[in-house]
This record gives sequence, C-alpha cells and structure tokens, in this order.
Amino acid sequence: MRDHSASELARWLAEGQRLFRVCLETLQRSEQLQGRNQTLESENEMLREEIARLRRRVDLLQAERTEMVATFNDLAGHVTQVVDHILQKSEEDETSS
Repeated sequence: MRDHSASELARWLAEGQRLFRVCLETLQRSEQLQGRNQTLESENEMLREEIARLRRRVDLLQAERTEMVATFNDLAGHVTQVVDHILQKSEEDETSS
C-alpha cells in the first residue's frame, strides 16, 4: 500500500508540474496576445484616422471637381456663343456681299 501511495504521490506531483507548466505557458501566451492586441488596436486607430483624413480629402476634391465642371460648362457656353456670333457675322457678311 505504501508503494502504491508513493507512486500515486509521484504521479500527482508529475501531473501538478505538467499543469503548472501549461498554466505558465498559457499566461505567457496571453501576455503575448495582449501585446499584439494593443499593437493592432493602435494600428486600427491610426488607420481610422487615415480613412477620416482621406474622406475629407475626397470630399474636398469632389467639391473642386464640381466647381471645375461648372466653370468648364460656363466657358464652353461662352465659347459656343462666340462661335455662334462669329458664324452669324460671317453669314451676314456673305449675304451682304
């Protein structure tokens, strides 16, 4: 019975050591993951800020584009009026000659 108790105690100690190692490894892995999580959260925040900055830039560029299209359309309208006027004058000159 004593041999059985001693072997049982040795088995319990070995199992306890193994479980202790597993616990330590788990804690170390948890610390690593927490560090990685913090890094990813920081990167995520930086990316969110960059996205917000880029959205503001896109809004600005779209507004500028809209303004440029309106200006170009105005210019095209004026050019068309000038061309029409020149053609009309040319036709008048031809008919009066």
